[in-house]
Amino acid sequence: MHNVSIKVKNLIKEYEINVLDHKSFKYDLINFFNLNNFFKINQIRNNKIIALNNLNFEINKGDIVALIGENGAGKSTFIKILSSITEPTSGEIEYDGKLLALLQVNAGLAGDCTARENIYFLSAMHGFTKNQIDQKINDILEFAEIEKFDETPIKKFSGGMTTRLVFSTILNFKPDILIADEILANSDDNFKIKCIEKLKSLNEDGTTILFVSHEQELIKKLCNYGILFEKGIATQKIDIDECYRRYTKNLK
Repeated sequence: MHNVSIKVKNLIKEYEINVLDHKSFKYDLINFFNLNNFFKINQIRNNKIIALNNLNFEINKGDIVALIGENGAGKSTFIKILSSITEPTSGEIEYDGKLLALLQVNAGLAGDCTARENIYFLSAMHGFTKNQIDQKINDILEFAEIEKFDETPIKKFSGGMTTRLVFSTILNFKPDILIADEILANSDDNFKIKCIEKLKSLNEDGTTILFVSHEQELIKKLCNYGILFEKGIATQKIDIDECYRRYTKNLK
């Protein structure tokens, strides 16, 4: 793929809605208690919605790209496919290098385990060895500003502390491609500034970054490019100011 980091080709994602699985426990209960008329299962049809409609674009290595659009526009669906959480209906995404995704803050964390233990769990889930984690653990704790709480169960952490732990863990492993989806929403302004500087530093070392946030000021501090999502359709990669101009025009 040479200079291309992510290539999206003819990507389509459809979801079925109002579908009752005939092999499900719910279906068995409805029939056992003879509640067919109440649930009207004979009226449930296979309705489909198109979450992503034939996406085609490329992102180059070292780009910092904002994914912009209203809720339900298709941004999260695209990220889930890119992160291998779900499969496309058709089409494909190709990417080059190690990809790490910051999506749901609490995913993979164990509340009864300490911050230090959770860093090992989270890092191992992303394919890193114990030796690699050993070399990074102190840097992770320091960046997250939780050195004094490394042996504290994270169920006692605030939302901001948990976010800092997850963000710091991923950033310190310097992936080739980093996806951040609303990860800084619970962070204070000082940590946001700190993270922006860290992301810029990673980018200077070659990391391609996809960033999702509804904070326009934050996006413009970090991103040079944007991709506008609207009702499952996405533009090509364009200048971030032009992307916002189109976005705000569509809101009127």
